[in-house]
Amino acid sequence: MSCLAVPTRESAISFVFAPAAFVAPPLAVFAPLALAPLLVIVASALLAIDARQVLANTRGFIGYAALIALITVWAAISALWSPIPGHSLFEAIRLLPIAAAGLVLIAGAASLSAGGAARTGYALIAGLAVSLLVLQIELRTDEAIAHAIARLLPGTVAQMSRYDRGVTVLVTFLWPAVAFFAARRQWFSLALLVVAVGFTVINFQSHASMLALAAAPVLGLTTWRLPRLATAGLIAATFVLAIALPVLTPHGAEIAQIQREAPILKPSAIHRLAIWRFVGDRIANRPLLGWGMDSARAIPGGKTEVDQMFPELHLPATAQALPLHPHNAALQWRLELGIPGVALILMLLYKALASAARQPARARVPIFAYAGATWTVGMLSFGAWQAWWLSAVWLGLALLLGLSMEPARAANQYDRALPPPRSAKKDKDASGYGLPRRLLSHWSCAARAGENRRLHSMLLSAAELVDFLTGRLHARMSSPAAKESSVSGRMLPSALLLIAILAFGCGDARAQFNPRKESQSIWGVMDQCTRDAFKQFPDYTAEDKAKREQARRKCLEANNLPAPAPPQPSVSGSGSLPH
Repeated sequence: MSCLAVPTRESAISFVFAPAAFVAPPLAVFAPLALAPLLVIVASALLAIDARQVLANTRGFIGYAALIALITVWAAISALWSPIPGHSLFEAIRLLPIAAAGLVLIAGAASLSAGGAARTGYALIAGLAVSLLVLQIELRTDEAIAHAIARLLPGTVAQMSRYDRGVTVLVTFLWPAVAFFAARRQWFSLALLVVAVGFTVINFQSHASMLALAAAPVLGLTTWRLPRLATAGLIAATFVLAIALPVLTPHGAEIAQIQREAPILKPSAIHRLAIWRFVGDRIANRPLLGWGMDSARAIPGGKTEVDQMFPELHLPATAQALPLHPHNAALQWRLELGIPGVALILMLLYKALASAARQPARARVPIFAYAGATWTVGMLSFGAWQAWWLSAVWLGLALLLGLSMEPARAANQYDRALPPPRSAKKDKDASGYGLPRRLLSHWSCAARAGENRRLHSMLLSAAELVDFLTGRLHARMSSPAAKESSVSGRMLPSALLLIAILAFGCGDARAQFNPRKESQSIWGVMDQCTRDAFKQFPDYTAEDKAKREQARRKCLEANNLPAPAPPQPSVSGSGSLPH
């Protein structure tokens, strides 16, 4: 039996990206820390399939790789004066494999065929739909899934806060899907997707996610006519945050005034202002070289309670001056890497944004929207060096670049995941009746070949099996000879999202759109407990402060949340707020 034609390596790459695109959104919801291993697995699979082509594609990113290498070298050098030199050196070295894996993914995305991009896009939409449905189920079933996980894993706390990071990452993964729909002019599907994600973000009342969702389209649409202005604006904003914010952040009395005049702000927002004030003071101690890579967790005085620094603020007794990171990437770069680190990172950002600004308008709008979303999240939420967050950014960027291609690249041509039929017998094989024979042919070829060829044929066999299940449907959708099937193909993602929207609407509509409805996250409960305690004991005396903290603690216990020990007369509690 002769060896039959096998799927091309180019199409096999899509069978790496499609599962990753489907898995990434649910993984971000349930186990965001697993995004780092996912990045490494996908990069390894791409190299195993076609290392030569992928590495050849990376040659176009030599400038980015050089800047990342310089940032890594400077971060490693900063370990010399870091308060935790071993940890700083480890974090600096860890940047290299994360960045290398990210560049491999972007190079692999450049090899996607139009059919492969379509397969990956549909997989991403399915993953987003599953994630959104899970989040809505959790909201409407009193965290049934989280409680089930808590029962299976003793010691796990069932709280809606476990999904905060996932909701935020979904806001960034939204834009690769938007690019996919925009490239195919499927505007109705695009609108449904944005509404579904926005609906879920509002339900979870994540302020950082809301701001990211609002800022992303503004920046993206600005680039339609003014790409250079958008590039300059984002670079200038980053520069101001890194250089001017340490000086301009308000002090304790000013923060207290903001808290009184803007009660809509959560205690977490007030806590961030206090953190930024502390970070600004520490930057003034070492303004040039910084404190060392990822040393924010060990800055002297960082574990001091905020109520000792700023007694006029009304924050939980466990709020620390600098828990682990400043919740602002620009401030963290300045605090830890100093002026040289900020300069190198700004050069990297400018190079990436300037390259995006030179793309056609239809392609650069979602790229800048993605940049705006990730920039907003990075400046408000996560640590700048957290491996799972960096991996999420790389994954989203690779999907974005791979899905923004125009489908006309494979105009009037069937996806090359399967060889074109040459006879009626070949049509029979392609239709599925001869599929086992074709798989056996692959295995026989593998048996006669070397070990590397065996592994390659195994991957291609699995790819052909998946293509049999999904590729033929896509071929009928994209065939110009079947207009009616093409219309059905366009409606498939729309119908998928419509089902998700209808499922969302099964809950109490009044509760969904009631602006007074408190978030079920841990921050929402803590906010309400803090506000209720302050209403009961509003004075600034030591007696009222102790009573206020005791009332807040009882409220937390009543909501089955961890509560600190009652404050002692002369010794403050320790710990940190969850982030």
